[in-house]
Amino acid sequence: MWTLLKREIEDQLILFVLVILAGISFAGWMAGVFPSMKSVPPTRVPTELYTMFGFLLFGLSIGGGVLAGLQMAGDRNRGVSGFLCTLTATRSQILVCKWIAGLAWVILGILPVAVVCIILTQRWVQIVPIDTSPIVRMITGTALSIWASYAFGMQAVLARRPAWVVLGSIAFTAGLLSVVAIKGFGLHTHLLVALVGLACLVRTWIQFHTIAL
Repeated sequence: MWTLLKREIEDQLILFVLVILAGISFAGWMAGVFPSMKSVPPTRVPTELYTMFGFLLFGLSIGGGVLAGLQMAGDRNRGVSGFLCTLTATRSQILVCKWIAGLAWVILGILPVAVVCIILTQRWVQIVPIDTSPIVRMITGTALSIWASYAFGMQAVLARRPAWVVLGSIAFTAGLLSVVAIKGFGLHTHLLVALVGLACLVRTWIQFHTIAL
């Protein structure tokens, strides 16, 4: 399993480096413009924070779809999975390693932002009481959204519609941003994104175990 996971990461190493740089850049942006860095902390979650998370969600969701597309398309074109199945690896192991690599990519992108949010939140609550649950929901909602876009990207390639990887991710993310603008990062948004992502993963699991590699 470790060898398979290592191969998945090495094959998409450029995207992993880019997502780390993107996460650090967003975290630095947040730390630099937050009102909490001034003398008077906010008494509510700053509006700027919602805007920043919107940009983060949009960029990394498209990136997640592209990562999934490259994983599946590159694998299919080179026949890597078919070759590995002739050895000791099973289809389940191959697909799970792809998912773990995708999850690691999402975590690397969102972790620097989450760390900055935690540090700034601690700074806030030490001075002025503030409800920090919206910030937690923004972090988890954004991570779920990126993961759902990744799952959609896999499904698009397996459906032999590679053009859907980018276009579908953009459309999905735009729709999600509309939902967030209306409903916020609440429970309904979390459930909607989780169900979409889960449906794509289940369908990918079924197709990957039945198609010719």
